[in-house]
Amino acid sequence: MLTIKVDPHTHTLFSGHAFGTIEENVRHAAEVGLDAIAWTDHLSPMFTPVINGFPQLGGMLNLTSLPKTCLGIRVYAGVEIDIMDKEGHLAFWDLVPPFGPPPGKKDDAPKMPSFLEFFLPSREFTIASVHMRPGQLPGTEAEFTDMYVRVMQNSRVHAIGHPIRARYPFDWKAFLEACRLTHTLPEINEHTMDLNEEFVATLRTFAEACARDNVPVIVSSDAHSSFHVGGLSKSIALLEEIGFPQELIANRDMASFEAAIAAKTGKAPDRH
Repeated sequence: MLTIKVDPHTHTLFSGHAFGTIEENVRHAAEVGLDAIAWTDHLSPMFTPVINGFPQLGGMLNLTSLPKTCLGIRVYAGVEIDIMDKEGHLAFWDLVPPFGPPPGKKDDAPKMPSFLEFFLPSREFTIASVHMRPGQLPGTEAEFTDMYVRVMQNSRVHAIGHPIRARYPFDWKAFLEACRLTHTLPEINEHTMDLNEEFVATLRTFAEACARDNVPVIVSSDAHSSFHVGGLSKSIALLEEIGFPQELIANRDMASFEAAIAAKTGKAPDRH
């Protein structure tokens, strides 16, 4: 039987369309026997409040106030960030933080980092996802494949969120080869199992392709309330049906999860 001890994709009230707090998510994680969760609220023009052209990040920037271990559960500071276009740009990629050198800085002063150069290094786990409606972004299978590959080449992106549910066509073989080469994790997302039978069948075939090509995956709840944290039963059943190897589930335990993060970034998360 497959076992999964880390839920790498969970949301809180801060996502704007989810229910619950980090503490409630942590308490439910403990109740269902998890060892860790990743806190991955949205960073998205669709969901993130913007004031004077700048995203309001709230607690996402106040990590010193959140213990890394809460009630015995390791909480990885993460984010689910939107993929914005076929060039693979991520949400708010063109912003510069509204702080830094004072006005009138000299021409030889260090260049200000972009918002993402400032923000993404603070995340222990980053999921990049497409949330646009089907057809909202016109393009071909080759263009969307290239989009995903460009995103994977970002050393700060650890996983591609629910690529099947996004409903933008891509070349699976090229996608999975890029996942393998860049140490980026495709997601088996429990929410996808709640859609129609066609989605479930496609996800099954995609999981079979991951197993065949020896590509590690993450299996997540994508919980939008504390009651769904660790809720992976449908995904686990599907993976067991096809004989998916336990060793290809990157979040099977904390050690494997941190090893997958280190494979991408060269450094495992600091637990202290």
